This record gives sequence, C-alpha cells and structure tokens, in this order.
Amino acid sequence: AKDGSSECRGALSRALHQYLELFGERARKYVGGEDYNKMAKHLDKHMAPSSVDAMVELAISTLLESIGRDAEAAEIEAAVLSADGLVTLADSQIERILQA
Repeated sequence: AKDGSSECRGALSRALHQYLELFGERARKYVGGEDYNKMAKHLDKHMAPSSVDAMVELAISTLLESIGRDAEAAEIEAAVLSADGLVTLADSQIERILQA
C-alpha cells in the first residue's frame, strides 16, 4: 500500500460498501458484481489519501483503473462523507477529475 494506514483504506472500502447499500439498484446498474469486487479490492490495496480533493480524485481514477475501462461523468456517481453528511459530486466535478 502507498504510504497509507490500513485503517484509512478499510474505511474507504467500507464507504464503498455503504454507498452501494444506500443507492441500491441504481448504483449496481453501473457497478456490477464483478466490477464492484475489483473496485473494493483495488481500494484496499492502493488507497492512501492526504486530502479530500486528492482522495476523491484518486478514488475515481482508481475505480476506473480497477475495471479496466474509461468512463464518462454521467456513468459515475461519487459522494464524499463530510460533517454535513453525504455530499454527491456534480457531473462537472467528476468530469474535471476524469480530464486530469
């Protein structure tokens, strides 16, 4: 793992699991069983964020890398757990990350 604690990676993996539970079928439409397993394993292995922006950017790029294909912002939903609760990123925010 890259400079990160296993506790942080575990928390991110749990967040992905919780996201799928919260959004149910809509999330599973884009993240099928095999892709989901690849994403969770990849997060556990590679995730080591240092800031919220870096964490979101790394999470999205890592998830796409884990399934081995490119995607468009409309295909992806991403949310950040904050003090205000779950904040879903706008397509424009996701697109900026995908273009980076």
